[in-house]
Amino acid sequence: MDPILIIGAGIVGLTLGQALKQVPPLNPDPIPVLTEAENIPFVILERDPSPNFRGQGWAITLHWALPYMQQLLPETILSAIQSTQVDPETALNDNGNFLFLNLATGEPKCKIPPSLRWRVNREKMRGVLLDGIEESICWGNRVVGVDAGAGEDGVSVILHDGRQVKGKMVVGVEGSRSIVRQMLRPDAYRNTVLPVRFTGVSVELTSEEIVPLRTMDPLLFQGCQPDTGVFFWFSVLEIPRVHGGRYRAQICMSWLVKGLQLDMRSRRIKYEYYVGIYLSSPQSCTEHISLAT
Repeated sequence: MDPILIIGAGIVGLTLGQALKQVPPLNPDPIPVLTEAENIPFVILERDPSPNFRGQGWAITLHWALPYMQQLLPETILSAIQSTQVDPETALNDNGNFLFLNLATGEPKCKIPPSLRWRVNREKMRGVLLDGIEESICWGNRVVGVDAGAGEDGVSVILHDGRQVKGKMVVGVEGSRSIVRQMLRPDAYRNTVLPVRFTGVSVELTSEEIVPLRTMDPLLFQGCQPDTGVFFWFSVLEIPRVHGGRYRAQICMSWLVKGLQLDMRSRRIKYEYYVGIYLSSPQSCTEHISLAT
């Protein structure tokens, strides 16, 4: 049986690989005897030469997808993913808030009803999902094309060096510049560029400095200034117990522009201005932002 070809070894691609590892293939035998080797074969093709070639982002919240992951993944993997939560102590009594503030008043604009959520470290979670399927990942293989003419029973992908890999089907999960999407929708694959600029940084804060932020929500919150369209995001990345006695937090901001480009110094000034207005604690956050960030 030709393998399922998964393009991209990110969180989604690895989750799919882990799920396929658990599922037996179709077998006409009414009483099949299945072994681990008989699970649905798959190959993950990844352009990066190694798992640690580049950073994997900051943190991600698993909420609406979490029930599906709990159905697809084995308990050992789920338990390991749960252990990568950015604040395991808060997770024990988390109320699942998703708070969106009116930044002009500081009052909640909307509050998504509480639900189960895991706020996890993306890089650590990816490391967990690699476990047990390493041999099915082909690093340093950049896909440049898809050949759907490989026959009725399959498809081929074309790699950067001209080689072709045949499979039963192709699943493209390789990000915003997906080659698979380009092949499927050559008329509508390009990203839409919006008149918005975005900046995100990580900052280190003491337990005292982070209090005004964690008072709003111990894990994350977001909001928008209705008059200017400025968006603000805060989330915890690491707690003192796992980060040398200090908190590491993520602060992101976006704003509408009309051809305006800001250098890093100007962006820092903008951070100080809006953090000061909306959170009344500008120095606690922005003094830790390096101009080289």
